[in-house]
Amino acid sequence: MVDYNLWTISLSLLLPWLLYFLINKILSWRSLPPGPWGLPVVGYLPWLDPEHAYLSFTNLARTFGPIYSIQMGRLPTIVITDPKLIRQAFNMDALTGRADLYLTHGIFKGYGLICSEGPRWREQRKFAATCLKNQGMAKSHPKREKLEALILKGVKDTMMRITDTESSATSGVEFSPFLTHSIGNVMNVIIFGREFAYDDPTWKLLTHLAEEGVKLIGVRWFLGCRVIPKFRDPMDFIVGGLERTHEIYRQITREHKGDEEDVVGCFLREQRSRDAQSGHSFCDDQLNFLAADLFGAGLDTTLATLRWFFTMVAVHPDVQEKIHTELLTVLGPNKPCLDDSQRLPYLEAAVSESQRLRTVVPTGIPHGVNSDCVLGPHRLKKGTMVVPLLWAVHMDPEIWPEPDKYRPERFLDEVGNYRKVDALMPFQIGKRVCLGEELARMIIFLYASTILQKFKIELPDDEVPEGKDPLEGVCGITLLPKYGRLIFKSREN
Repeated sequence: MVDYNLWTISLSLLLPWLLYFLINKILSWRSLPPGPWGLPVVGYLPWLDPEHAYLSFTNLARTFGPIYSIQMGRLPTIVITDPKLIRQAFNMDALTGRADLYLTHGIFKGYGLICSEGPRWREQRKFAATCLKNQGMAKSHPKREKLEALILKGVKDTMMRITDTESSATSGVEFSPFLTHSIGNVMNVIIFGREFAYDDPTWKLLTHLAEEGVKLIGVRWFLGCRVIPKFRDPMDFIVGGLERTHEIYRQITREHKGDEEDVVGCFLREQRSRDAQSGHSFCDDQLNFLAADLFGAGLDTTLATLRWFFTMVAVHPDVQEKIHTELLTVLGPNKPCLDDSQRLPYLEAAVSESQRLRTVVPTGIPHGVNSDCVLGPHRLKKGTMVVPLLWAVHMDPEIWPEPDKYRPERFLDEVGNYRKVDALMPFQIGKRVCLGEELARMIIFLYASTILQKFKIELPDDEVPEGKDPLEGVCGITLLPKYGRLIFKSREN
């Protein structure tokens, strides 16, 4: 009798959810693209691979086509794998929002740049773009040379640490910490106006929290909840790590006079000038989240891109030799500078091909529909999440024949000049395109060209287990190489 009553109660609680789910699914058939069925409340989440969500999405695209719908928990979601459709969608004002997720609206509270939307996003993006441009982050700006010198200082620091590591030319070195330190300090100067020593405890804590947070978020970006037990502890770490990071930022902010040219200094001046106004977005919480977004986005994606690039040229020595020959032919004994980027088309093509083959943000950054709109034959309702599946775009065999092959020639025309391909979207596209794209391109070019001019890079024989893919990745928000140890042999002799 007790069991029967429990079953009756459970069924009575479940039926309203089931009916609600079925009614919404039936109604959506008229406007949404086709997609897989899911369960009430959790939708399709139980079938997603938490470590490789981008592969789960890609497999669904093979069944349902270049645009399909999927229920992600309580959120109706559209996944797009057609580059033209992604470009069209993300140039629409109606798709500049963020989906209502626990991560974006609960943890990050809609602050910063990545998770903000509406008037706050527009005001803060305009401010940040102006601030970064005034520090030289533009193709033509008086301070561009100063920013170039800052990046080259980081390159020099990285090469010095590689050279000082005794095993770098024999058994190899895990050089990711060197890149994290030097690129991270470029971002520190831009945002906070200061640098950290390599072994500074505060710096080690900041980088640890950032690295672990990126690893743990992964598919939790889409989940946005703490309901499923296996995701509860990681979300708690993210919340705790965020607060510890912001406390460090608050300490750095207290040390500012407010007349500095870095992002924090510019923000504090703007905040003071608007104190008498109402409705502006220049509050203390916004500063902390803005700094975290600029630092994290500037470091994580650039670091991942360089790690993949150096790994790929180690795995493909023929490509590496072509790059080195181009560097010798064009530059001779001179060190690379930003003005040389247009003179090195094969290097640029090799970087682009590495960005294609291992998309560092495989699922892109999801957008949210902020007002009902039409995309092709489909009507999207406010609150729908839209996922630009960049991995599927970059691995589409109809766009890239034999997509699993590393071929820089895809980006060269018949006479060897660099050829832009619109389907390549490493920085996403549209109105919310990555704000730091120009800085990332500067860093990637200067690190790639300078290091390959000085070193020959190889993969240690004992780094990759037999039968394993040396280009296997580990995915959080960003996709990183699983095997990170490389041999650096000086070419000076």
